[in-house]
Amino acid sequence: MFLDYFALGILFFVVIVLFYGIIAIHDIPYEISKHRNHPHQDAIHVSGWVSLFTLHVLWPFLWIWATLYREDRGWGFSGGEAGAGNSQLEKKVAELSERLAAIEGEGAIVSGVKTRPNTASVSSAEPKSRADFSSKEDDAKKGGAVEGVVEGSLRTRPNTANLSSTRPMKPEDFLPKEDDKKEEGDK
Repeated sequence: MFLDYFALGILFFVVIVLFYGIIAIHDIPYEISKHRNHPHQDAIHVSGWVSLFTLHVLWPFLWIWATLYREDRGWGFSGGEAGAGNSQLEKKVAELSERLAAIEGEGAIVSGVKTRPNTASVSSAEPKSRADFSSKEDDAKKGGAVEGVVEGSLRTRPNTANLSSTRPMKPEDFLPKEDDKKEEGDK
């Protein structure tokens, strides 16, 4: 009879140790986050308790979440301040903006960012010899910028530098003209 009570006592002891052991194990991510001054300590603690009732599915992710943050380096993976990387990136962006502005030409300064003036300039390529293009070359110089040569005819698009000051662009401005359609039909 004594052995029956002894076995029952050991069984209760094992159940209690397992119960509190599981709770203690599930509090490890919270203890890590508390030690590291994690900004989401409470969320990690509550998620640990929820993990007890979800068959411990969340627990490995809580461990990772708790170990990602350190007070000395923040969320980053390198040494130094938490915001040190941002200032380096801002310096690099400012440097690249200045180089881009220098490449594009002089511009106006708007809220600390140098921009180029709002002008629509289209560079027109001069043909190497007049015999290279058909008679549409003169039309291209008058009404549009050179776009390319397709089967002996010169395709043009409207000169945006001239049109931007007089009227807004329309889709029809980019469609082939009637003369182009007739010539393509003749071929």
